[in-house]
Amino acid sequence: MTEKSNDILATGKRMVGILERWYKRSLEAKPGETRAHLARLKRCSGMTLPEAVRGRTEGLMTFYRLLGDPSRGTNTPMEDRLFLIATLFTLAPNKPPEPDDKKSPQPTAEKPLPPSEQKESKPDYSSLGSHLAQLAEKREGGSLDERFESVGKRLAILIDATSAELPFRLRQTVALLGSHEIRVNWPQLIYDLERWDNDDRAAQRKWAADFWNAAPRPARAGDTEPDDKENDDVD
Repeated sequence: MTEKSNDILATGKRMVGILERWYKRSLEAKPGETRAHLARLKRCSGMTLPEAVRGRTEGLMTFYRLLGDPSRGTNTPMEDRLFLIATLFTLAPNKPPEPDDKKSPQPTAEKPLPPSEQKESKPDYSSLGSHLAQLAEKREGGSLDERFESVGKRLAILIDATSAELPFRLRQTVALLGSHEIRVNWPQLIYDLERWDNDDRAAQRKWAADFWNAAPRPARAGDTEPDDKENDDVD
């Protein structure tokens, strides 16, 4: 990745971290204002910044006041992407994992493992195509092939969308992912939106590849069952 790409991902992770803390706090018995802040952003979901200025200033105020300036050092289009992600997050918030005392033992006084034995977390590059593949796997009704074909049509509409059309179409898709409790990789989505208009269409190709690579493989000619005539007895 280029230096600009790394900066975009770092900015996205920082902003999503703030949003996740808001959401976790909103679930508490005394959430304070966080629940109201998230509700204001949710009413702006799928909007652009200019649209929010004209009709949803309370969401705009929440974005700048509570997120601070997560786009500091970036350009205005990046700020637009961050606002879109902040509003979409409310449709599919990444829920904090539930504590499990059996699987999470209390820390002991043992010495930490040396760096050579510590497991490093792998970076997450899953895209919206990966999430839609999960959706196809989780949905009920029809065969797996049919579900991938159905969800694949939704993906095709997204891939064909222009930057101006994306906010509304992403709103529908993210809401669907949220209803199936599928976690969204928000930093990757920010990065993909930032390069959406590139000539190489790398973001669109990644979404398509991540989705269809997870789909069932079509049967090859050699995998088909033998023709019934071949099983007939020879006179």
